[in-house]
Amino acid sequence: AAYAFAFVSTANPRWAWPLEAKVVPSAGRLGEYLKDVNDKFIRGVAAPLVGEGAMIAYLLTNETATVLENLTNRLNQPLQVVPEFRNRPHRISRHMRTTSPDLRLHHLLMVCVTCSHHSDVS
Repeated sequence: AAYAFAFVSTANPRWAWPLEAKVVPSAGRLGEYLKDVNDKFIRGVAAPLVGEGAMIAYLLTNETATVLENLTNRLNQPLQVVPEFRNRPHRISRHMRTTSPDLRLHHLLMVCVTCSHHSDVS
């Protein structure tokens, strides 16, 4: 499949806002995540008719700042802050595509680790 799931327009079912999700085991292991960015989104396989999409990173680390910094370096562009979500690990990258509309790709990071150092967590 071109993506994990999508929001589909009721006006035209061919218009889908796709989302792809990947588990990111550590801040330095972005290979599978970036493979989907490049092979699915930038190539136009995902979101071929729209210029929007999203990647969700399920982080097995709490190093969101390092992951965002590594994404910035690997994508070779600064990631843009989303003003409405300034305090969340949510950024945007922009990509030119040759066969599809240019892409604005959202990067949403979700930390999926427990905080064992808190004694008040049951």
